[in-house]
Amino acid sequence: MKTYEELMYELEERKAMSILQRRKMGIRMRKMMKNPAVQAKIARAKKKIAPDAKIQQRANKAAKQIIIKKFAGMQPNEYANLSMMQRQVIDDKIVSKKSGAIKKIAKRLIVKLKKAELERLKKAREVGNQ
Repeated sequence: MKTYEELMYELEERKAMSILQRRKMGIRMRKMMKNPAVQAKIARAKKKIAPDAKIQQRANKAAKQIIIKKFAGMQPNEYANLSMMQRQVIDDKIVSKKSGAIKKIAKRLIVKLKKAELERLKKAREVGNQ
């Protein structure tokens, strides 16, 4: 069994996924989300502050979207409407050519995302108390 650190390292160093891998992951997640225990775990997790690794992951994703918007010339919703193959081609190009820029942008975004996380947590706890 893999440790938490190994899994997080794999997420940080994750390569672009193939179409088959994406489809399998989607099916696995869809099945998993039907489980009431998983839903309860997610509800509990929403009332806790996200760990630094999760915030880093969000920052990387947001940075990648910024790069897509800037260099591919498309909005995030246009990117989402592309076919899986087209997204994979764009991902491969961006990850190979702009990985340094993604890291720099993500580093700057972490501060904003931590503030946003604290606001989200504050609202979630207010709703939970009422």
